[in-house]
Amino acid sequence: MQLIKETVGSIPNTAPEGIAQAVNQRWNSLTKPRGSLGRLEQSILRLAEIQGTAMPVMERRAMYVFCGDHGITAEGVSLYPSVVTREMAKNFLAGGAAINVLCRQVGIKPLIVDAGVVGGNIAGTLDRLSTRARNVKDGSDPRYRERYTFSPRCRCPV
Repeated sequence: MQLIKETVGSIPNTAPEGIAQAVNQRWNSLTKPRGSLGRLEQSILRLAEIQGTAMPVMERRAMYVFCGDHGITAEGVSLYPSVVTREMAKNFLAGGAAINVLCRQVGIKPLIVDAGVVGGNIAGTLDRLSTRARNVKDGSDPRYRERYTFSPRCRCPV
């Protein structure tokens, strides 16, 4: 990861003079606290510099909605049973959820990913490897019951 950061950081900024200032002025003119969109503001600024314009355009946009159950649901601490996750995934596919409304407003077709919905494949969902409906796993294990161990090759629990 460090190599990627160093490589990206070494790319010279060839944006025309004033792009960064114009983008920041635009952000700061909006009705919101300064810097409140965090990394989004930084990403848009970088896109503006790459495109050489204070009003960058993103022609290829995507919204991925990941659906999955987690093992803690089986303990009865969730407000809803895991079957609700499956129904929500179907609702996303049918275009009936709030995220669908937001996507329609900006012309994005949301991509629904089955990241572990209990109950098997849901037609129309994506998985991480293909455009076919293929469930990654039915839910997840209640990890809080197990002792976490860490692999020296990564910084995440395994």
